[in-house]
Amino acid sequence: MSNYIDPEGRFDFMTPADWVHKNVILEAPEHAPIAFSLDPDPVGNFQLSCKPTSSPVVRRLMKIHNIKECPDIEKEIPFKELFIESNPFDTFTWFGSASEYFFMITFIHDSKTRKNPKVKKEIKKARACIKSIRIIPKNKRQSALAHRRLSKFMTALAASIDLANRAVLAESNLEYIVLLANQIDALLRLAIILNRQIETGTEDIEVGLLYQGEKDKPIMEKQIYKRALDETLIDQSIHSTLSNLYDERNKVVHRYIITDITTKEVMKIAYDYGKIEETISMLVSNLEKKQFEKKVGTYADQNPVENIGAETLTSLLSKLKEKHASSVISQKITLIKDEK
Repeated sequence: MSNYIDPEGRFDFMTPADWVHKNVILEAPEHAPIAFSLDPDPVGNFQLSCKPTSSPVVRRLMKIHNIKECPDIEKEIPFKELFIESNPFDTFTWFGSASEYFFMITFIHDSKTRKNPKVKKEIKKARACIKSIRIIPKNKRQSALAHRRLSKFMTALAASIDLANRAVLAESNLEYIVLLANQIDALLRLAIILNRQIETGTEDIEVGLLYQGEKDKPIMEKQIYKRALDETLIDQSIHSTLSNLYDERNKVVHRYIITDITTKEVMKIAYDYGKIEETISMLVSNLEKKQFEKKVGTYADQNPVENIGAETLTSLLSKLKEKHASSVISQKITLIKDEK
């Protein structure tokens, strides 16, 4: 199962590891009804809407379906289930309310597949998903949103590793350089956060290091290098190497045609980036282990050296599909081998 946190931090729930969040893939707004389904070969579509109970439309729906508000947000939310048998689609609908929110959830599938065991299994998963819905207390929402952003950051990092693997296979050194530079920047941002958690003994996350909105002031790569140096996460030698490679990367990306740099030199820069990326990856790995040993921070209860289970791998695959948002790209994800 995977934990899904509402974009506004109002609630969370557990989703099956093999369900993919469809909003991004379908280019739908994230605040629209939240949609999930199997990917590939979906046999139904799960959608969830959350509206304030103050809405007149919601009040009418609650009255029609005799839905009472659940005042205790720590308890399981009672849901009323309805089934509409029709052609060409069957619809399961659930109504429930907790605190100041009203939930309307649907699972729609082809009526011809009504007796299909796969469909029955998906309906069972939908019910389990609904059973896990909880309202997040207002004093914990900022923390929940920070962890949501960290999860998306880690997925994006994994997606960039997947793309870098493809660049290696295609012998595309220029693409490989761009992706590794991006990864090193991301890893150092993560190192700064993990180190700060160790120092403070908290799970605090500096969201500004993980996400840059359209109107946010950017934190540039060289600023990250300098901060890592100032916080003694890297030494002067590594800082100098990173700064020099940054300049070489810019030459490759912006001035390959208008300078005398050769493709052979590009290959050398790619190799050097690979070596320094290994060093930065080891830095992050050591900080993860240190958190687990000290029982603080993000990895307080998560042993980073343990093998990843099958369900976690399935969940990662689903999240990578969301990040890539392309069925063509997702067909050949390099991080997870198909054992069929």
